[in-house]
Amino acid sequence: MEADAGLRADGEETARSALTRRVVAAYRAAWRQRDAAAMAALFAPDAVYVDHFQRRRVPGPQIEAYLRAAMPPPRRAPLQLYRDRLRVDGDTAFLRYRMAIPDMAAHGQAGIEICEIFELSGERIVAVEEMCSLALPDLDGGQADRRAAPRPAALRLGLSLPQIGALAADLDDYFTGDGPVRRPDLQLADVARETGYTRNQISYYFNTILGTRFLDFVNARRLAVYESLRRARPRAPAGGLAKAAGFGSLSTFYRVRQRLHGSGAPCRATGEGDAP
Repeated sequence: MEADAGLRADGEETARSALTRRVVAAYRAAWRQRDAAAMAALFAPDAVYVDHFQRRRVPGPQIEAYLRAAMPPPRRAPLQLYRDRLRVDGDTAFLRYRMAIPDMAAHGQAGIEICEIFELSGERIVAVEEMCSLALPDLDGGQADRRAAPRPAALRLGLSLPQIGALAADLDDYFTGDGPVRRPDLQLADVARETGYTRNQISYYFNTILGTRFLDFVNARRLAVYESLRRARPRAPAGGLAKAAGFGSLSTFYRVRQRLHGSGAPCRATGEGDAP
C-alpha cells in the first residue's frame, strides 16, 4: 500500500509538472506573437506580476496593460538567446534568457539578462517574478560589471529593461544607412522627435548603454561615411567629401579624424587634401 501511494504521488507530481510546462510554453508562445491578451488570459484573477527591476508589483487586473507596455513591437524585438532550458518542478517553472542589444558603437555586445519564475495553481499562473540585469561591455570588448549603475536612471525614465532593448532596436533601425548623420544640423531633439522617444531616454541609451556621447557617435558615423566616399572618389578634395558626409566644418572633421585615427592634418600631397 505504501508503495502504491508513492507511485501515485510521483504520478501526480509528473502530471503537475507537465501541466506547468504546457502553460508556460503557451505564455512564451503568446509573448513571441506579442499577444498581451493571450498572455493575460493565463493568469488567475488575483495573480501578481513582480518586476524587480522597476520595483513594481502589478495586480491581476493590470497585468495585461503592463505586458502590452513592456513588450517591443514584433519587427523591433531584440534577439533572445536562451541560457538554459525551461526548468519545471511541480507548480513552479524557471526560465533564464538573454536579450541582445544592437551594438551600434562597436564596443562589444550589450545584453539584458532575464530570469522569470512562474508559480501556478492548476491551469492558471498565480505569480511571476521577473529579475533583470543589464550586461554592458567595457571599452576593451569584455563584459564589465556595470549592471547596478543604470538602474536609478532607468527608473526615473520609466523604462523597463525590455523597453530599453526596444529603444536600442529602434535607434539601430533609425541609424541604419547614412541618411541621418549626413545632415550637418542633426540634433538629439531631431532624433527624439523622429523616433518617438524623449531626449533623456536617448541620452541615457548613448551614455549608459553605448558608453559614448550622442555627438561623438554621430561624428564617428560621419567619418565612416567620409572614408567610404573617399574610397569611391580618391582624388576628391577632403573638404567636399567631409561636407557631403555631414560635417559642418573642416575643423570638426580634422578634430574627429585625429581623435579616432590619429591623423588630423590635411594631406595636400594627394587628392585627399583641400587645395591650399
